[in-house]
Amino acid sequence: MTLTTDALLEHAAERWPGTALAPWLDRLPAQLEQGFSVTRYGDLPKWQKALAGLPSLPVDQVYLDRDRVGCNGDIDEEDRRHGDRRRSDLPHRR
Repeated sequence: MTLTTDALLEHAAERWPGTALAPWLDRLPAQLEQGFSVTRYGDLPKWQKALAGLPSLPVDQVYLDRDRVGCNGDIDEEDRRHGDRRRSDLPHRR
């Protein structure tokens, strides 16, 4: 598992107990392991490298309860340009 996956699991373990998502905690590690499998997705390392190159941005609010996952936060122009340049490094799905 990647650091990002571990961080997600830690976050879920802290926030989900006592919620409707709590039963998922037992299945989530295996689902993430399968979902981030290099055997299953051969271009995953390219995606991970491209995402690692994107700037870390401040986030004010995260939305996971909508038809599109997203967040709000202020971003300065330099980070915006850097992100735009690095976006071209992302592998494209056909």
